[in-house]
Amino acid sequence: MLGHHPMLRHELEKSGQLAFAKVREAKKTHYYESFGTTPAQEVQNTRVLWKLVLHVEPEGEGAFDANVEEFFTSNITIEPSERHYQFVVLFDPSDHSKVLIDDSDEASRMLDVELFKERSDAQVSRMREQGQGVIADRVQAAQDSLAQYMATDHSKLSADEREDALHAQQQKMREIMAGDSQQRGQQIMAIQRDPGLSPEEKRAKIMELMAGMGIAVPNMVVGGQPAAPAPAPDPAATADALTKLADLRDRGVLTDAEFQAQKAKLLGE
Repeated sequence: MLGHHPMLRHELEKSGQLAFAKVREAKKTHYYESFGTTPAQEVQNTRVLWKLVLHVEPEGEGAFDANVEEFFTSNITIEPSERHYQFVVLFDPSDHSKVLIDDSDEASRMLDVELFKERSDAQVSRMREQGQGVIADRVQAAQDSLAQYMATDHSKLSADEREDALHAQQQKMREIMAGDSQQRGQQIMAIQRDPGLSPEEKRAKIMELMAGMGIAVPNMVVGGQPAAPAPAPDPAATADALTKLADLRDRGVLTDAEFQAQKAKLLGE
């Protein structure tokens, strides 16, 4: 039956392997299916058959292309992309013609984490190019920690356990981002108030400390009224919001589609 492969899915769920896949070709067909007890439900539950050519990239072995037929909700649009992963698939390592898109919770978490890491790596690269190496290191560590949290299945925990895990993750990321910034901030204030230093000496010392924090302030003026350095970006706020969204999804408050929409809005996509 078109788009339905229950026996193959059962086989791959038992012995197949997971891999990320990009879309090389995508064709929307005229085949569709719908179900429901009322016309409104039938419209809402309409699914359309797509024929895809996926570029599957298994870990530890060569990539390959596979033809896949799959039903998707009628509001979904699939476009080819050589840059970004769009699916997680199950495949047979001994027969690459056996490939299915995996829509399990585990696959959804895998894809969320991979896309999150992709954006995080781009953000960290931009920060390094701007001379913010120290902060970039902290952001990288914080994002890695969040990715690990997102990849963990919290759905089987109790409400209190999920709340404790969420708060622990938020606190961990705050500690990573804070680093020794508070101590360096106090040192900068002490330099600004030191009457024994000339403006040039103050500037040189503050610039040295700022460089150690990974913040470039090329035009900072230190004198009678020293300019306050620009605050470093704080990805911890975004990370907190993402962890809360992940928690809401794990508790069933948000559907996966709602989670994806809120996450995209948060990341400015």
